[in-house]
Amino acid sequence: MQSVALGWLVWRHTHSVLAVSLITTCISIAMCLCPVGGILADRYNRRKLLFIALAVAQVLAVVLALFTFADHFNLYVILSLAFGDGLVSALEYPTRQAFNRDLVEDDQIPSLIGIYSTVDTAAFLIGQAAGGILIARLSGHGEAACFMVNSVACLASFWALSVIPHSITAKSLTPSEDETKARAMSTVECLRFAFSNPVFTTFMLRTSILVFFGNRCTPILPAYVGQILHAGPDVNGFLTAALTVGSIIGILYTGSMGSSDSLLRWSGLALLLLPLTLIFFACAPSVPVALVSYTLLAFFIAVTNNSCLIGTQLNTPRLLQGRILSWRATLTLGIDLVMTPLTGYVATLIGIRITLLGAASFCALLTIATIFVSRLGLTKNPRNLDPQS
Repeated sequence: MQSVALGWLVWRHTHSVLAVSLITTCISIAMCLCPVGGILADRYNRRKLLFIALAVAQVLAVVLALFTFADHFNLYVILSLAFGDGLVSALEYPTRQAFNRDLVEDDQIPSLIGIYSTVDTAAFLIGQAAGGILIARLSGHGEAACFMVNSVACLASFWALSVIPHSITAKSLTPSEDETKARAMSTVECLRFAFSNPVFTTFMLRTSILVFFGNRCTPILPAYVGQILHAGPDVNGFLTAALTVGSIIGILYTGSMGSSDSLLRWSGLALLLLPLTLIFFACAPSVPVALVSYTLLAFFIAVTNNSCLIGTQLNTPRLLQGRILSWRATLTLGIDLVMTPLTGYVATLIGIRITLLGAASFCALLTIATIFVSRLGLTKNPRNLDPQS
């Protein structure tokens, strides 16, 4: 809701596409500090860090609301607050991901991530829709209302954290000698330790392939609708709905997987089928074919992404979760920041269809290469990464 309101607030006052894009840029730059948040998540109490992140986020939302109600628009102030919001996310994201490991046992992680991802996706879509309705109905004050609703929503998160029994996370308050050593490890040592596990390495390679080439149609979807399907915003809306349906089904499906073996199999299979679906989508002769292929594409993207995320968490010691997952987030964010404008630029040079077909080809070749390397024995008899080892 807040992201929608920020974008519309800047557009209403500036009518500049560049100014609107600077909001996402400021948030993304701040999110590059995720590794710092990961270090804090591994060395300090995660519940308290989440309380701090929520408190700062609530303050920022209230400041934005008051600033907007007063009708004192200043682009530099808005961009500064957006940067602050990105800093909060840089602390909150790795801390929240690591905190999940404290809440459940290893065999429950797939179900936890599946439920969380489903709720997160639904909340994102409902929030965007609600933000648009508020902005449209409360002319002139809709953005401020969105910021206030967002600040009030933080109270629900405060309550949810407060009702979690302290006994669940008490182990992080009184670390053992091994845990103290793990917390003292440098980031480089953590990464070296994690990548010494071939299963972890495979999941990270597949994540990189997915972000590089597998999810290249979403940034240029409006142009695809106009140039390939020769349709309008209604079809763009239908495709967005198809993306949501496929993603939720994929997320729920991966929640039923409980072992690294099944996660490896399905992430590899989904990443193999994904390029084929992308080819069908690029060559879709009609809107119904595009809708079906895009739904399948979203399903395979969600299965690959969630399988790799769950596999990464299962193969990362509990006390290294914050640092490892923060670097995973930084890696995917960095790749996406480069590939999104590059995809648009290449599409303007050689066309949307050829761009998507090229992405599908690279995705298929690299996926086959990683599976072939795995067959050579890199993922056979992986070293067990015990959280206390």
